[in-house]
Amino acid sequence: MHLDYQLLLIAPLVVFCAYVMYGVSGFGSGLVNVSILANFLPLTVVVPLSLLLDFTASMLVGTRFQSGVQWRELALLAPFGLLGTITGVVLLINLPRAYTLTALGVFLVSYGLYSLTRPHKLSLISRRWAPPTALLGGAIGGLFGTGGPVFAVYLSRRLQDKVQLKATLASMFTFQTASRIVAYIISGLLLQKAVLLGALALSPLMWFGLKLGNRLHATLPRHRVLQTMALVLVATGATLIARSQG
Repeated sequence: MHLDYQLLLIAPLVVFCAYVMYGVSGFGSGLVNVSILANFLPLTVVVPLSLLLDFTASMLVGTRFQSGVQWRELALLAPFGLLGTITGVVLLINLPRAYTLTALGVFLVSYGLYSLTRPHKLSLISRRWAPPTALLGGAIGGLFGTGGPVFAVYLSRRLQDKVQLKATLASMFTFQTASRIVAYIISGLLLQKAVLLGALALSPLMWFGLKLGNRLHATLPRHRVLQTMALVLVATGATLIARSQG
């Protein structure tokens, strides 16, 4: 595959910024990578490349903050998330993507703005929301490769401790991305030379971005982390709406 000099300059910066965001908020890196790099590379390269980087990042975060993982939350989310992922892949063939992208984008922007305007009045919710949340998050991940914001919304309303929130999100993403990796290996998408070499070359930028994001996360109080997550939700939703119109 031919790589122009513009891409060689832009890709490292995009990946670095994406994982600074991931380090601070616990999600959002995949959408940043895909939405920008897709302007320069085919989606069949960008999506599996981003998936490899996300899987590595979630493993690093999950290992570092392993003591903060809330396994009871994961035990409820993981099986329904897997079912949702399978459903999403099936729906991918039949649903009009423009309408579903727009609907998801509007939801994320609305919830993000609500969280920003009333950040201290968000009460905890019941675990009974776990199955529908995981089904929805898994389905959106299967459809668009970006189910993270849905899981972030739910867990931010379940966990008070910011380290527990970040660690549990990372572990959930590890499970979700691992299941997609299997599917991509079977399909051959992850066996492309461009994907493997690209992931190898960009991994140091992912690591440095994640390290900086983790440091910023450690210095922020919980309400600032939640505000950052809300901003990421708004940006994510706006990007999805723009992509649906394009």
